[in-house]
Amino acid sequence: MPTTLDVPTLQELNVDEINVSSAVLKAAAHHYGSQCDKPNKEFMLCRWDEKDPRKCLEEGRKVNECALNFFRQIKGNCAESFTEYWTCLDYSNLLELRHCRKQQQAFDSCVLDKLGWERPDLGDLSKVTKVSTSRPLPENPYHSRPRPEPNPTIEVCALSHCWRVRLEVKAQGHYLQLERLLLLPPFLPVHFLSLTWTGRR
Repeated sequence: MPTTLDVPTLQELNVDEINVSSAVLKAAAHHYGSQCDKPNKEFMLCRWDEKDPRKCLEEGRKVNECALNFFRQIKGNCAESFTEYWTCLDYSNLLELRHCRKQQQAFDSCVLDKLGWERPDLGDLSKVTKVSTSRPLPENPYHSRPRPEPNPTIEVCALSHCWRVRLEVKAQGHYLQLERLLLLPPFLPVHFLSLTWTGRR
């Protein structure tokens, strides 16, 4: 059965692009992650909850807007020290920060004096955080079918044919004991059956 797919318009998708190189992004990464932490996490939470990028266009615009404002403030206040920093990274091997600590210190001092931004400590941006959002939790984002009702329990064993079997399982160093009812032939001379199976690690 054909379905209709709602596609966003070009006006909804049109945003100002941030035309910077990888060296610029890496030089600004720590301060950008600190200043645009909330819109970035709100966008990622929306993508995780909705499972549909079309429903997170507004959050994506806020991420883009925050990044544009961030680089505009850098350009207007610390353009010289930032240019020296990212240029050093661009000419270093594999954009390694350890070769440009002097330029990094000058840039960090500039943004601290003029913008009041402190460079986050090592590991602060990778900590697990809880995001507070006013967006409601979506219902059934995977469009899954409802779980069916379980089958009713039916007793098919006669007293003379039904045997309780204990299965002892060893898997990955743990022992599990399971009990099941088995339907066995009446001529089988078994009163209690114990099975042991050792799983492969």
